[in-house]
Amino acid sequence: MTRSLEAEAIDDALDLFALLMATRLISPARRKASGDRLAMLPRQVVLTEGERPPSTPPTPSTSCASSTSPPPLRR
Repeated sequence: MTRSLEAEAIDDALDLFALLMATRLISPARRKASGDRLAMLPRQVVLTEGERPPSTPPTPSTSCASSTSPPPLRR
């Protein structure tokens, strides 16, 4: 009888330890990894009614990129 109670108490303690490990250590690490994965994805711009998308600067073509120098940097 005593051995079965002792074995049950040890089993309950191990179950509690596994639950604490999952909630205190594994879950935050999983959330951070998920957040890092989402941070690498491109963001979608949601426009409200009447807004215009941001203008993108024109990209130089390959033919004129080699013949012209880049504009000077402003500080």
